[in-house]
Amino acid sequence: MFIFIISTGCICKGNVTQPPKKEVSAGANVTLQCYHSSITPGDYIHWYIQNPGQQPKFLMNGFKDVTSELHTMTFSTDRKSSELHIQNVKAEESGVYLCALSDTAVQPNALSVQ
Repeated sequence: MFIFIISTGCICKGNVTQPPKKEVSAGANVTLQCYHSSITPGDYIHWYIQNPGQQPKFLMNGFKDVTSELHTMTFSTDRKSSELHIQNVKAEESGVYLCALSDTAVQPNALSVQ
């Protein structure tokens, strides 16, 4: 089983880009990167997952390191990148992962588990 991540950037106030592809085996830990202009107070990074034929589903957001029941989001010291960490990834977590800055329009980032 593999996870594939395919991403593109966005045209927005703050530029957001993600690596184009990543694959991991089911059960592994995966880190998805999001590169953005340095965020300032009031800016949030948002993560979504989208499956084929469905609307994006909100995962989490924040302006500093945050942990939810299933995911952890961390920020670099210079605030120019953030990461979504998924522990023990499962096949049902396959999909398109979207990273967005609070005032951006996003382009897709695909993640597939096989």
